[in-house]
Amino acid sequence: RHSAARPPRIAPLSDYPELARQGRPARQGARFNLCCACMGCAQSTEGVSPAVSLALTYERLALDGWTDEDLTAFIGAVSAQGKLPEYDQILAAAKHPSLPEEDHTGAAFFDALAWYTDKTVIRRLDGQLTLADVDAAVDLWARQYADAAIQGGDATGRRQKWKLLQKLKLIEREIKGRAAGGQGSFYPYSPHELNQVDASKPWNEANTIDTAEEFEARVIAGSYAQPVLVKYGLPYCAHCLLLEHLGSVPAAAEKYRGKVDVVKLWWDPHDPAKADITAVARAQGVTSSPFFMVYSAGKVVAQGYAFPDENGDGLEDLLAGVV
Repeated sequence: RHSAARPPRIAPLSDYPELARQGRPARQGARFNLCCACMGCAQSTEGVSPAVSLALTYERLALDGWTDEDLTAFIGAVSAQGKLPEYDQILAAAKHPSLPEEDHTGAAFFDALAWYTDKTVIRRLDGQLTLADVDAAVDLWARQYADAAIQGGDATGRRQKWKLLQKLKLIEREIKGRAAGGQGSFYPYSPHELNQVDASKPWNEANTIDTAEEFEARVIAGSYAQPVLVKYGLPYCAHCLLLEHLGSVPAAAEKYRGKVDVVKLWWDPHDPAKADITAVARAQGVTSSPFFMVYSAGKVVAQGYAFPDENGDGLEDLLAGVV
C-alpha cells in the first residue's frame, strides 16, 4: 500500500523562507483561508507555484488543528495537480485534529472512551488508560484514517475514525490534567460495569424492543404514523457498547423528536434467552452490528452501518430523504 518509491513530498513552508516571512493568516470563522485556487482561496497566489501553494495550505491548516473536511479537501487539491498525497504528511495531520467546538466533559464520556480504547486497541482491561495507551490508539486510528482518506470510498467509516481521533485528544487532555493535579498519568474506569448494557435506565426501559409482538406494534405498525429508526446491537460488540455508554441513540431520539421514532433491539445468537428477538433481527436481514434500519409504512426504506455520536450526529446520510 505504501511503496518504498514514494512520489516527491509536498515541501513544507520552511523550504521557502521568503514565503515563510510573509506570516500566516488565522482562521476565519469556522473555515480556513486556504492558499490554493482549487480549494477556494480568497488570497491571490499569482506567481506562486502550485507546489508552494500546497505547502502554504498545509502549514496554515496545521496551525489550529485539522478538520476532516479540510484534510479531504487538501488531498483532493494534491490529486488535482496530478500528484499522490504524501502519506507521512496526511498521517501527521490526522494525528493533529481540531477539537470539537463543544468540548465533551464528564465521567460518563471519559469512562466509555477509556474502556472502548482499552478493549479495542490495548486489550489489557485493567481499569487504567495511560498516555502511552492513548498514543498507541492515536497511531492506529490515524493510520486507518489516512488510508481511508487517501483511498476514498467509505465516507461514513472515515468520519467515524476522525471522531475517534478527536475523542482521543480530549481524553489525552483529561489525563494530562489528572497528572498535573497529582492524580496519576492515567484515566481510571470500571471494565466490568462498562462491559454490559444497563437495561434499567428509563430511556432503555421505554424504548427497547424485547419481543416479536413489540416489534410488530412499535416498529411495523408504528411506522405508518411516522418513520421508525431501529438500532440493532449485539451485547458483546465493543462499538455497540460504546454507543450505549455515550448515550448516542437517546441523543438521536432527542435530535429527531417528532420526526422519527427511535428504538433499540439487542439480539444475541449465543443467548438462548434472546432466541425470539434474535429471530426477529435475522428475519430483518441483520447479520452484524451496530446496524440501523429505517421503517416507513411497514417497510424498510433505508439501512446501513452508522456511528452516531453523543450529540446524535452521524445519521444524516442514513436519514436523507426520510426527514
